[in-house]
This record gives sequence, C-alpha cells and structure tokens, in this order.
Amino acid sequence: MKAKEVILYDIYTNRAEKFSSMGKLGKYLGIPNTGNLTTIAGGKNKARYLTVRVRYTIFYADDFSLSLVQDRLNRISKLGTRITPIIAFDLLTKKTYEFKSFRECADKLHIDRRGIGRVIHGKKDEYKGYRFSYKYAISIPNSIEEIDIRVYKQR
Repeated sequence: MKAKEVILYDIYTNRAEKFSSMGKLGKYLGIPNTGNLTTIAGGKNKARYLTVRVRYTIFYADDFSLSLVQDRLNRISKLGTRITPIIAFDLLTKKTYEFKSFRECADKLHIDRRGIGRVIHGKKDEYKGYRFSYKYAISIPNSIEEIDIRVYKQR
C-alpha cells in the first residue's frame, strides 16, 4: 500500500508544506506516534482534533481543496477563545502582556473572561483598564492561490 501524501497547514500564515507520508510529517514535528495526526487529517472529529500544536492543521493531499480549507478554518476559528493567544494592553501603565489563552489572561489579571471576550469581539472598547486582542488572527483564504504550498525535502 502506497503512503498518502499529507499537507501540514499553518492556520495563521496560510502556508503549507507537503510531505510524502504521515511518518515523515511525524518525524518533522517530532511526534513518533502518528495516530492523532491521522485523526486530524481525517478532519471529521470533534474540535480537539482539528489542530496540532495549536498552530497547524493537516490534510491529505488527495482531498485538499479550497472548500475543505475554508470549512476547517471556519471550524477552528469558532474555537478561537481556546486556541488563540491573547494580548492585553494596560491603558494606565502602557504595558503589553501576552497570554496563551483567555483563561490564563483572566487568571493572571484577576478579571472575568467574558469581559475579555466583549472587548475582543468589539462590544466594548476596554475592560477593567485593559484593551485586548488576539495575537494571531486566522485568515481564511478566498482562493487556492493565496495558499503558499511547498514540498518538504528530507535533509
């Protein structure tokens, strides 16, 4: 049985890299057990199996299409509060802080997560003296030409 080609897709930069097999992708990522990578490439499972290392998603090269990419990125973007790093700007001290998630931001600043969400989603300008934004924004491509695909060459 011939190995299926796979595409590792960076959800924040719209760049992709094609690998000749799931094993080579696993070796590239330093993940020896490729079972979860295969689940992500299938893409039909629950939200927690859409990304790897919070930055990438995986497709089988045979199935790769603009509509599939758009659908997967839409599903991932709806989970943005769980996977996207947050930047908090203190309006009083003019300092910027970075957090891995809404939860970490709320815990460290001792504020409510819902208030952070209201600022990020444009319902409020600031909350408790802070302005918040996503560190990375998922940009969904409108055409396949917007995706920079490269072929991984094993060194």
